[in-house]
Amino acid sequence: MTMNKRLEKDIETFLLAADRWVTSREICEAFDLPDDRVLRGVRNNPGLCTRFAISGNQGYKHIALATTTEWHHYYAREREHNIRALVNLRDKRRRRRQMTRAVKRPATIFEKDSGQALLLAPEVTKGGPRWHRNW
Repeated sequence: MTMNKRLEKDIETFLLAADRWVTSREICEAFDLPDDRVLRGVRNNPGLCTRFAISGNQGYKHIALATTTEWHHYYAREREHNIRALVNLRDKRRRRRQMTRAVKRPATIFEKDSGQALLLAPEVTKGGPRWHRNW
């Protein structure tokens, strides 16, 4: 068993034994953790408490010990947060699609002999961008 898996199991046992909300400070002091960031997920890696605990303003509580009200509150909050993140991602994708459609790109010019495409560079003038061949 890896060190993180062992620590995760120890924290789970600690929360089950506590039978109450436990602050992140208490968990960090009990297991000599530098800060509470490791308890939560970082980027795509789950935190030490993400598999078995719910979190709230009071701290962490094991999912097996959470009341129905606490569970529903946590579930609704997480669901709302994740839906908001997906809607934001969808809106950014739409906005990017609209912006890239609005950009007028010059037609690609191919050499007659080799068929290789020529690079074009914008030349900014008083009248706005003008495209020319960049030899």
